[in-house]
Amino acid sequence: MPPPMPRSPSARALAAASMALAAVGFLRMAKVDLGPVAAGARIDPRYAGLARRLPANGPIGYLTDERFSAPIESVRFNQALYALSPRLLSLGDDRAPNVIADLVDPAELGRLCRDHGLEPVATWDDGRTALLRPRAAAR
Repeated sequence: MPPPMPRSPSARALAAASMALAAVGFLRMAKVDLGPVAAGARIDPRYAGLARRLPANGPIGYLTDERFSAPIESVRFNQALYALSPRLLSLGDDRAPNVIADLVDPAELGRLCRDHGLEPVATWDDGRTALLRPRAAAR
């Protein structure tokens, strides 16, 4: 049985204010968690071809030329995490047997491969997304 409602006007006002603040907090939380989905955001379909080429488990590296100060700020990395789930991606890992290159500028693919001792296995989206593996002589 729920507790009885307070009888004094000040106690009722305090209870109403508490419930209103709780509702605002709940709505704020729901907006943060569900906002992009509710707004109709779609995960980039370019990861579909990549998903078919990746193993179901095991280490997968992720390299990008996108500029950000923290991984949570990278829209591309977070979309890849979501689209390729339940696989786990490791940002900046070039030692994994499979490495994803997710590029803003596809012209950076050659430099990225050279700098990390990798070679492209397959590319999608006009070279913006690539599956890379270690060069045999590089490791």
